[in-house]
Amino acid sequence: MNSEELQPVGWLSEVVLEGSDQPVRVVLDGREGNRVFVRQADPEDGDDPPRVPLYPGDELIVMQALTHVSHHITPDVGRTDDLLFTTRIVPVRREPGRVFARSLRRNELDQGTRVHVRPGDEVTFEVGAVVAELDAIDDSEQEATVGYAPLTPVLWTWLQLGTGRSEATVRYLLAAARRLDTAARLLGDVGELRATLKQKDLSGPALRRALFGLIGTVERAVIALGRSIDMVTRARSLIGITVPVPTNITNSIQAVSEIRNAYEHIEDRALGGRCSLTSYRCSAR
Repeated sequence: MNSEELQPVGWLSEVVLEGSDQPVRVVLDGREGNRVFVRQADPEDGDDPPRVPLYPGDELIVMQALTHVSHHITPDVGRTDDLLFTTRIVPVRREPGRVFARSLRRNELDQGTRVHVRPGDEVTFEVGAVVAELDAIDDSEQEATVGYAPLTPVLWTWLQLGTGRSEATVRYLLAAARRLDTAARLLGDVGELRATLKQKDLSGPALRRALFGLIGTVERAVIALGRSIDMVTRARSLIGITVPVPTNITNSIQAVSEIRNAYEHIEDRALGGRCSLTSYRCSAR
């Protein structure tokens, strides 16, 4: 090769990936003969990484950058409805034809490094390299939600991990979670309706719509909350849960139960009946 052939015919700093119209910065990953492998620049490469020299006859190959691995409940490739959750992955080491990776642990500093794969490479996760952390799943659900993050979806995901659980226990836990989520959603609606009622100069019809909507929403929220508390407090005897119930819940049981019972038997009160709030017995006068 003479001196002229050693001179680059061009310098490459960016490429446009298939399916995108925005260029991304690339850096040289390596050469095999006239095959030039470039990868997308990671934060560790700095703000102004070196450009890639291209020589006559070079074949440019852009590597694939992987950021996450997804966990599914079916083996069907291409499905999205079976997705449980995703986990951020980072590179560990590279061997000829193989790239080793692992999952990033919760609260571990994410430096933005991705797993870069050449065509034909096999991505390998060694035993223990991928860890599903319940708190991390909880975090991702919270990040995807504005305000209150529903408990049922994340609990359902937790319960898909591992084996040996009683189906009856799973159904009980999910039912309790749904009731808690319903109570939380309704209590949020209560706050919005109360704010509406505080508006000045409401007309009579608008005032009544907000007022009766508030009363009905409070009724449904209290009933859902009361039923949720029942399930939580009875979980020890019914499904063997050993986690103690927080005192702020146990201290509220009686008050919530009385309000709930009053709402649930409101038709008897409307007809002039008497209702025992603690025994659920009602009778006409």
